[in-house]
Amino acid sequence: MTTVEAALAAFCLTNLLLTLAVVRRMRAHARILGRVVEHTPLGLRAGDPVADFSVPTVDGTTASGADLAAGGLVAVLSPGCGACEEAVAGLATALAEPGRPAALVVVAADPSAAEPMTGALGRHAPVVVEPVVIGSVQRALGVREYPALVAVAGGVVTAVGNDIRDLPAVLSAIPGPVR
Repeated sequence: MTTVEAALAAFCLTNLLLTLAVVRRMRAHARILGRVVEHTPLGLRAGDPVADFSVPTVDGTTASGADLAAGGLVAVLSPGCGACEEAVAGLATALAEPGRPAALVVVAADPSAAEPMTGALGRHAPVVVEPVVIGSVQRALGVREYPALVAVAGGVVTAVGNDIRDLPAVLSAIPGPVR
């Protein structure tokens, strides 16, 4: 074996060992990312009870957990959140459909920043404007990220989602009569 062949063999062996080390590291990262993907934006999961709440809506009425006792959707959005802003049109369409379940929309922002979302969604469901993360409804649901879609029935979470693409599955988890 010549010197060139020996150097090439050593190079190939080193390359193989480095590749195996990278693959092992990638598997470790995949496990970590898998746990992150399973993360829910809510402190609650399906089957958990929802704390009661009673909050004023932008139209001057009061919304409470009791309004959703027979089954309903709570959507929590925040202006400036790209996914939330993309979700507004799809959510408005879903809420405008006949036979939809009871719904409550929470806009986490100060009132002036919430205006575009409240205007778009207020025609279809009661809207509440609350401070980010510390509002009554957000605390009752344990919301930590936006958007958050929560199906509730009988004071219990029946499904959660954090993307407008989750809306059909969340809506299908709402039992009971429709409005």
